[in-house]
Amino acid sequence: MDQLVLGDLRFQVRWSTRRRTLGLTVERDGTLTLAAPPHCPTERLIKFAKSKTFWVYTQIAKRDLLRRPHDEKSYVTGAGFSYLGRTYRLLLVDHDEGEPLRLRGGRLELHRGRAREGAALLRRWYVRLGQVWLRARVHRLAGQVGVDAPPVQVQELGYRWGSCGRNGRLYLNWQVMALPPALVEYVVAHELVHLREPHHTPKFWRLLGRVMPDYVQRRDRLAELGGDL
Repeated sequence: MDQLVLGDLRFQVRWSTRRRTLGLTVERDGTLTLAAPPHCPTERLIKFAKSKTFWVYTQIAKRDLLRRPHDEKSYVTGAGFSYLGRTYRLLLVDHDEGEPLRLRGGRLELHRGRAREGAALLRRWYVRLGQVWLRARVHRLAGQVGVDAPPVQVQELGYRWGSCGRNGRLYLNWQVMALPPALVEYVVAHELVHLREPHHTPKFWRLLGRVMPDYVQRRDRLAELGGDL
């Protein structure tokens, strides 16, 4: 049996000779993985999965929180936008010098004639600043995780904060630049640990805990704050 279905929940069963106990993880793509030792009785798998249903639905609810719809932002003077956990007010200006969107004097300045492009310009601004800011954090945390610092690419990742590609490249969602630095570092550390342990096994969380002892608090805060952003 490679799958276990309980109501509307579908678990992928992964057999492992290295396991003596059962484990359950919600993968980055939302897949439910039930890790079990070989020849584990079906009744035991079902009993274990049933005991974890509340936890599973809690994790699903957190993901749904990140996917809830929000009103579209208006790019007008006074609108607030987050950058590294701080809210900056937008100011429409008439100058047309340098970048059409820039942070200056505690305000985000946007050229009035480019206001209709506000969303695209803001994303480009996050990507540009993120490439520099995130690369520095990746290099620092990679040493703590015990891996070589991978190449970093900031881009659109939908509802994922980060991802590790098979090519060893670290992909980070441009929207992480709206989060407080402590939460951005959690995302970075989380993905770097995946370079050593691809799945959310007990080993994965142990490794992450060594690098970031308060990762549980940061993870929970990310689930709460992420939906608001």
